[in-house]
Amino acid sequence: MNQDHKDKKTVMEQQESMVVESFEGIIPQYEILYFHALLYPAERCLDAFSRYNENKHCESATFLIQTIQEAIGHAGVLSKFFWPPNRKGAMCRLHKKRGEKLRRSLEVKVDSPLSDRKIRNVWEHFDERLDEFLLDSDSGFFLPDCHKGSHTAADGPIAKIFKLIDTETDCLVLLNEKYFFLPIIDEVQAIYERIREKIE
Repeated sequence: MNQDHKDKKTVMEQQESMVVESFEGIIPQYEILYFHALLYPAERCLDAFSRYNENKHCESATFLIQTIQEAIGHAGVLSKFFWPPNRKGAMCRLHKKRGEKLRRSLEVKVDSPLSDRKIRNVWEHFDERLDEFLLDSDSGFFLPDCHKGSHTAADGPIAKIFKLIDTETDCLVLLNEKYFFLPIIDEVQAIYERIREKIE
């Protein structure tokens, strides 16, 4: 590591300590910039969900699941702002404090639906979940394509459902696990409205 790099690292560590200890994770005049950064994923999430809502009558399960996957992906981005991943190393204290500060500023509760990233993680690690799902599925009727219908189809021991959307209950079934996603969307809507109030 050359001297310039060491010097830059030292300065960054000092700045991180100052922001964490003096400003609770966000320099006050920069907080508005975080609100603007949050606006994009919130808008994209709500836009995708709006397309889903407008097309619930659509017979294309692929389209409906795709729009919910898009909405959940953007909700996951929001979630990381409020609950940064637990990582070790440089800047981890800053990330954690920034998340706490944003939660306070936008009145996001600790038990917010956004704090539970199970549904997002299934999408991000679908390959690994599929490995486990198939190891535990030595018999049954496999449905690898996208389907539309009742989430109760996943209750029995026979059907092995990869992706199913239940538009009556706003439930997504992924690898026989049920995810009722409406609380996530409602939370994003509430956060979006608070962000708009802050920046207008």
